[in-house]
Amino acid sequence: MAIIRSLFLLTFTLSLTTIMPAASQTIFLGTSTPKDGASRGIYAVQLDSATGALSEPVLAAEAANPGFLVLHPNGRVLYALGEIVADGKPGGAVSAYALDPASGRLTLLNQQSSGGSSLTHLAVDVSGRALVAVSYGGGYVVSFPLEADGRVGARTGSFPLTGPLGPNKLRQEKSHAHSVTISPDNRFAFVADLGLDRVFSCRLDAAKALLTPNEAHLHPARRLQGHGSRPRRRDPCPSQRQIRLRVQPRPRQHRGLLRQH
Repeated sequence: MAIIRSLFLLTFTLSLTTIMPAASQTIFLGTSTPKDGASRGIYAVQLDSATGALSEPVLAAEAANPGFLVLHPNGRVLYALGEIVADGKPGGAVSAYALDPASGRLTLLNQQSSGGSSLTHLAVDVSGRALVAVSYGGGYVVSFPLEADGRVGARTGSFPLTGPLGPNKLRQEKSHAHSVTISPDNRFAFVADLGLDRVFSCRLDAAKALLTPNEAHLHPARRLQGHGSRPRRRDPCPSQRQIRLRVQPRPRQHRGLLRQH
């Protein structure tokens, strides 16, 4: 398992997306690709559902620093965060890959720039018509339409996240959008901002791939664990009207619940 060990050692961001045949699962790994490192992009490993054994990782697609991954609802397209050079400067991008379920191989369909700094997290709406991504370093939200074949269209909207900062001057010196979650009813996108101690609610028009900040539904995360909660990511929650949120008020992480109205 030397290859797997080197992947984990050389990767400081790792995301997994799975597809599930009958007896095994194909797991895709998004990796960091430092100049002198061994990682070259997105890897696939096979998980034996009966034994729990993992196969050696196989390069599924070469890519520069592919971050978080997400599957299209149809299971035939994989989306990855990455980097693109625009006007001579590196910036954030979203890439679409056609997925061959039989072989697990990925074929690049296209890539679109976010128009800003690197991206951190992404989500696809349940209808497969819109993709939303956020930037930790840039503190903004961006949306893209998805074409019929899964390609990413040119961005349709982008806006910064603003508000009072949290009390931790080292970690909360500006907006740090950490994750985005689409509501089960496909009406809203919720953005957890670590720097602003806040969960932003945005109305989602999936048909137009447009987001509108919902000023009536801005949830201060300080109501969960106290000022300085630093909301990070959503955890699975069985309720359709609640969001389970992972926060980090202290060196260890905590969880809290927000009620969806």
